[in-house]
Amino acid sequence: MDKNINSRANSSHRQLILNSLNLIAPSAMLLSQLYRTIITSVPAYRWSQFEEDIPYLIKKHYIEFGVDLFEAPFSQKVVKLTAMGKDLADDILDDPALEI
Repeated sequence: MDKNINSRANSSHRQLILNSLNLIAPSAMLLSQLYRTIITSVPAYRWSQFEEDIPYLIKKHYIEFGVDLFEAPFSQKVVKLTAMGKDLADDILDDPALEI
């Protein structure tokens, strides 16, 4: 049961990341700002989970890092939606792994 609850929470958090980036698309956002945006809605969301969700969404090609001229720490990296991520956030594309 706990695995199912965690899976649904992960999906919900990842969808919230996509929806937050969709509000400012095609612009990008610092990861630290994105995290602060999300915890206003979900105060229990932990930075450690956020650090797992971002690479997952990058691996799925829903978001991408912006230009990183310097080896910035994770919190100072910039991310934005890809075209596929935009379609998912706009409900044009379905991903069963992100359905709540």
